[in-house]
Amino acid sequence: MSWAELPRSPGQRNAVLDRLAIDYTQLFHAPADRISRYEGLQTKESDRLMGAAAQSVRHFLAQSGFVVLAEGGELPDHISVELAFMSELARREAEAAEASDRATAEQAASLQRRFLAEHLGRWAGRFADAVRGAVTTPFHRGMATLLGDFVAAEQADLAPA
Repeated sequence: MSWAELPRSPGQRNAVLDRLAIDYTQLFHAPADRISRYEGLQTKESDRLMGAAAQSVRHFLAQSGFVVLAEGGELPDHISVELAFMSELARREAEAAEASDRATAEQAASLQRRFLAEHLGRWAGRFADAVRGAVTTPFHRGMATLLGDFVAAEQADLAPA
């Protein structure tokens, strides 16, 4: 769907939003075939939330100076938290490179490599594939494709030379 094809009337927009909400609920909240958005449950390292994987991610983030706010509502190993952390590391790397601070830029890149190897890279591709295989809307399929492509590109870009 192109921008020109987007619904113009409030009723049409509401119908699209309703379809997206239904798709999201079926993907992540419906009891049958629900797709977990948590590393520990995706990697089967735990059969409960805030298990070993979440604790490991929380420790990694804390050691890197990244704080997960309790009022944010998500556990440390949630896909959104792990992606926010990668975004923060990329921001740190870019700012350091712009300031010609090679040591800080390399430290941020090193943390990205480690986090991909130890956490996000171990499960996000499978998560994206599961979402792509289960969605009914092009929006969620596209977001899952972007996620899978992003993780694969980061793994390739950050691979040790």
